[in-house]
Amino acid sequence: MDYCPDCRALCAGRKRCPVCGGRRLRPVRPEDPVFLASLSEQESGIAAGALKDAGIPCMEQREGAGGVSSVFLGRSRSAGVNLYVPYGGLKRGGDVLRGVGLLRERETERSEKPGPEDRAEPEKQKPSSTGEKGQKAARIFSILLFLLAVALVAVLTDLLTGWLRSVFHW
Repeated sequence: MDYCPDCRALCAGRKRCPVCGGRRLRPVRPEDPVFLASLSEQESGIAAGALKDAGIPCMEQREGAGGVSSVFLGRSRSAGVNLYVPYGGLKRGGDVLRGVGLLRERETERSEKPGPEDRAEPEKQKPSSTGEKGQKAARIFSILLFLLAVALVAVLTDLLTGWLRSVFHW
């Protein structure tokens, strides 16, 4: 089984990564972090605790809007979190999450063979939720902030230019 270190995807029998298209594939090592599941913020806390209790290290990576907009608007409790575990603990990690009711059989099979559709599928499974609306609101807010910043820079540049002209009598 090959592994893409750029996006942490398993790539069975491929020359290119099915997720990012990279060509830096190498044989997977037991300690390589691989995608286990995409969960909500609350579910990821439960999953991380269960994995820790089982002695399986995990890494969480948040999805969606981040940066300045998340500082202003806060993070949605239903925002997606991708959960990664070492390849050596993938099967046992799936068993642990199934045991606490956070993973169905179909999702475990999919995590062992990720593809481009895997990353988008969890969002398609959830009908319009508050988290998605919050992400859209955060994106719109970020765009408005950016436009406001550009307008502010233009106005301040014009004022500074006018002041310099009056000082130096151009």
